[in-house]
Amino acid sequence: DDAGLAALKAQVASLESTLRDLREASLRRQQTAAAAPKRALRRATTALERRDTGVESKRRPKPEGSAKGFYDRVLQRRATRAEEAAAAADNAAATAAITAAAAKQPGLHETIAAALEHAEDLSPEEADSAGELKTRIQRRVTAIEESAED
Repeated sequence: DDAGLAALKAQVASLESTLRDLREASLRRQQTAAAAPKRALRRATTALERRDTGVESKRRPKPEGSAKGFYDRVLQRRATRAEEAAAAADNAAATAAITAAAAKQPGLHETIAAALEHAEDLSPEEADSAGELKTRIQRRVTAIEESAED
């Protein structure tokens, strides 16, 4: 027990010495900071201001076309959304025409004929996608007929 007690006393003495050294260092640091001349903090006039520090230093050039590319992508997304909305409206109109024709004429042949007539009445700009529209109409007709049978 005496050896363990002596080891603990030595460890306590070492820790007290370390604590005393830390306090002295802290006191010296405070005195040095108090004696040092005060400098005003440098503030930039704008948030993004940079200053050239030497003759050789050059500012990095802003990549050209970055804003233009972003703007072009935004315009493309708008055009795509407008086209998708127009296609959805055409699809809804075709579905309504098919459903109305199916209500008036219960046969599958008449329903398909009414849907194809609607597709053929499209403007020349829309006629380019008429083949795709006819395919979608025929799929819709099949789905309507299957749901009517259930």
